[in-house]
Amino acid sequence: VTTCPMERLGVDDVARWLVESAELPQYEPAFRDSKVDGDVLLDLVARDLLGHLVENPLHQSRLRSQLAKFARRASAGDGAAWSNVRQCAAHMRRA
Repeated sequence: VTTCPMERLGVDDVARWLVESAELPQYEPAFRDSKVDGDVLLDLVARDLLGHLVENPLHQSRLRSQLAKFARRASAGDGAAWSNVRQCAAHMRRA
């Protein structure tokens, strides 16, 4: 059983989350090309470097909002136990 913090997600998980939850599919190629996994994404946000991949300030805001929502659900456990990170990532994309 595992928790599902964003930093545990791989490049494919982040790309799917970006398309399905954040609803920003136009950035998927750039995130994949830059090999942005969960750990890298959080670092980009923490160091205020998200603008290198997401130029539109409104899209940056949406991405930050979706990350916060993901973090709240993951930390709350959402009433479920996950046997692997992929299960958790799939559930979080439905958030």
